[in-house]
Amino acid sequence: METYLEKHERILQKEIHKYFSEPSRIYKSESGKRLQIISPGTLNLFKGPDLLDIAILLDGFLIIGSAEFHKKSSDWISHNHSTNPNFQNVILHIVFENDVKINQN
Repeated sequence: METYLEKHERILQKEIHKYFSEPSRIYKSESGKRLQIISPGTLNLFKGPDLLDIAILLDGFLIIGSAEFHKKSSDWISHNHSTNPNFQNVILHIVFENDVKINQN
């Protein structure tokens, strides 16, 4: 059986989009906040964040923006997303392995 590290990120992106299409699931953010995906948005097959116009409830507040998926949180840094203006609207960073804490202002 293939592990997530062996799968291509584009395949995982599609699987996550499908998984997030069930709005009854409740998650907990890394900071301990209640997180619910109201709408997974649309898959972005071009440059920029992986999911566009995702709608989330974060501790009861509706937020709409983009989401980025990485296998490891450190990929945010290695892909230079923090300095890329295309990723300014990212409201959710989805990772399988939180190997580095990412501070965003």
